[in-house]
Amino acid sequence: MAYLNPYNDITLNGATGYDFITELSPGVWKICRKRDRMEYLAHDVTDQLYTDPKKPENLTDLGFLINSEQHPIANQLGRILNHENLVNLIETISVMKSNPGSPLERRTYAVWDFCDAGNLGNLLVRQQITKSEFDPFTDEEWENYKDPEETEDEESDEEERYDRRSPPGSFRGPDDDDIDDDDIDKGDIDKGDIDKGDIDDGDTDDADTNDVDADDGDADANDDGDHEIQKGSGFLPESFCWHVLVSVLKALAWLHNGSRDVELIDGQPMMLPNADWEPMLHRNITPANIFLMHPRRDEWYGKCKLGNYGRLFISSHNNGSVEESSRPRNNGRALAPPRNKDFQPLEELIQLHKKYDNSFPQQPDQPYTIVSEWRALGEIMQAMMKDTLNKNRLAEIRLQSVMENLRHLDYSSLLKNVVVMLMTINPDQKAADGTYIWTEYQRHNLTTQICAEAVEGWWKWRASNNPEARKLVVEETPMARQVEDDLLDAFAEKDATTAKNDVPRKQDKWFNRKQRPLMSDPHQRL
Repeated sequence: MAYLNPYNDITLNGATGYDFITELSPGVWKICRKRDRMEYLAHDVTDQLYTDPKKPENLTDLGFLINSEQHPIANQLGRILNHENLVNLIETISVMKSNPGSPLERRTYAVWDFCDAGNLGNLLVRQQITKSEFDPFTDEEWENYKDPEETEDEESDEEERYDRRSPPGSFRGPDDDDIDDDDIDKGDIDKGDIDKGDIDDGDTDDADTNDVDADDGDADANDDGDHEIQKGSGFLPESFCWHVLVSVLKALAWLHNGSRDVELIDGQPMMLPNADWEPMLHRNITPANIFLMHPRRDEWYGKCKLGNYGRLFISSHNNGSVEESSRPRNNGRALAPPRNKDFQPLEELIQLHKKYDNSFPQQPDQPYTIVSEWRALGEIMQAMMKDTLNKNRLAEIRLQSVMENLRHLDYSSLLKNVVVMLMTINPDQKAADGTYIWTEYQRHNLTTQICAEAVEGWWKWRASNNPEARKLVVEETPMARQVEDDLLDAFAEKDATTAKNDVPRKQDKWFNRKQRPLMSDPHQRL
């Protein structure tokens, strides 16, 4: 890469802050920021923005939309795609690039977060049971293969199981009282602040009997065989399931409601939605689009980010402010075309939504709504929790209701309840008297409320006596230590600077320098 008059062009000037390391694929480079060596991806978007790279004024339709002098949206895109749980658009830079034997050519790159640990889809692959020449197992071999988990001593099983499912890490966790689970019953979902009654399940006919009682810690086995929890059952560690769930819900709360930060108000986690926000539907929530980063310090898991905005839909629906929440309820909602369509008239979407409402599974021509986003995430969570033999884990998950998928799994009811909530909550649910359970304001900001509930459950699980929870090292712990170390280093540097500046002053005081007389003869002695 080469730079030409960088300080005469703001984009060329910005490029001088990066080093281009290697080209991962045609037009995609791994780069690093010079000041902190943070790695990013640079994607060549020159051909998408300019009809002729040699003439920057010749813009394509997309380039004109982004860089229009009257209404540029480049800055707005940077503000929207700026969240800790989204793959962020960092900035746009330009460099003068030359190929061997060709003159310099200006190329424009979009700089994105580099999720160096791959995506969630890589983890949803069951470890293959291999045998030489793929001979079928005998009955005895199958029995021996299953024996280790079935015959483990119950007391040692708990510790060994969490050691096996948890990443290595030092023991950390509060010395709080044990928080136990009651048996899983068929009852109402305990949703805390957003509990407005029974929740309809748009997925199955037996939704009213498929709810879970919320409690803390691990669920104990029930005397009824249908409710028995199978110790050690599950696929991915519960700590990682919580990490992905909370991260993606934070990203969706930002896209749907403009809610960014989780605040602790009166001991409860709260998120404040943006009253002027227009909901954005991602429309492509799949394991392959949930990206992971390696840990930067000694935490167990790095950042989890939702990416790939090729199908993202920005609605023109306004959620309304708190002051207007008492106005008569209308049927306004964010509607988007199905995932396989780029555009569909709003009138058609309204009629199709009246036809399908929030039915599940999603039909090919069914409009895509915020409820569709919740259920897409709920299916992914079930695939992370339930071990299957089918290569297409999501297809097998859809064969049963959420309660049947989670009933026997050895995860806390706190986690199960949030997943059930994602799959069954209905913003348009009505009470027995025909009135809506949710106010208009609550209905439009349910993603924010679900996220706050998930964060509260996540905190309760971390405070429990669950062995995995007590060993877990979250990102905030090493970050707090890093901040403390940085402060100590800053104080030490300040003290060293002060001591260094004191040396000349002390020397002046000790020697009390006087002006020497001028000497005409250099050999003259004083």
